Amino acid sequence: MIMNTKPFDIGKMTGKNLNDEKHKRQMWNEFFENMLWHNEDADSGILEFIFNIQINSGIGAGSEAIRKLFYEDYSYYFAVILKEAFPGGYVAWVKPFNHICYVYKNIGYNIRGVIDEEMLMFQEYELVPIQELKYGLESFMHRGYDEIIEEEMGEFANEKGISYAELCSKIYECIPDDLKIQPKNMFFDAKRFFKAYKYQI
Repeated sequence: MIMNTKPFDIGKMTGKNLNDEKHKRQMWNEFFENMLWHNEDADSGILEFIFNIQINSGIGAGSEAIRKLFYEDYSYYFAVILKEAFPGGYVAWVKPFNHICYVYKNIGYNIRGVIDEEMLMFQEYELVPIQELKYGLESFMHRGYDEIIEEEMGEFANEKGISYAELCSKIYECIPDDLKIQPKNMFFDAKRFFKAYKYQI
C-alpha cells in the first residue's frame, strides 16, 4: 500500500447534499483543482470518472469503504477498470510500493486520483508495466492462491530438507534487485516469486 500526505478526502465532506447539483459541482471543482495542483496535465475525463465512483458510493463510510477497497488490497482491479474505461494506457506497479495503478499519458492514476511524489511522501517511485512482474503479479490479484502457495513452499522445503525460512532466503537471492517489491521482507517477495525460481534451488 502507498501512503498519501494530505489527499483530497471526499468522504469527510459532510453536510453536502448529493442530490444538489450545485453542491456536487462544488465538490468536483475542489477535487479537480486539487488534482491539477499535483499534475497540471492530469486528464479531466479520468478524474471525473474517479470522482463519480467515489460520489456515487455516498458520503462518509460508503465512500471511505470504496477508497479503502481499491486503494489497499485491490488496487490492481481499479487500474483494470480505468484501462477498460480509458484505453491507451497501461497497468503498472508503483515500484517499490505494494500498489498498482493505471498510467495514461505518463501520469499514474488510482482511486484517489493522480499519483505523484507529494502523495508518496516524496519518495522516489517508478511506474513499471505489470508484465515485467510476471509471477509476482499473482499476489496483487487476490484469487485465494496465497495460502496454497505457502503450503506448496512448505512441502517443497521439506523435500529439500531445509526450513521454510531457508527456502525463502534462497528464493529471495534469485530475485533480481529491480523486481524486489519489499526489500525488507524476504518472505513477502519469496512467496510472490516462488514458482518462478523454485527450480533454481
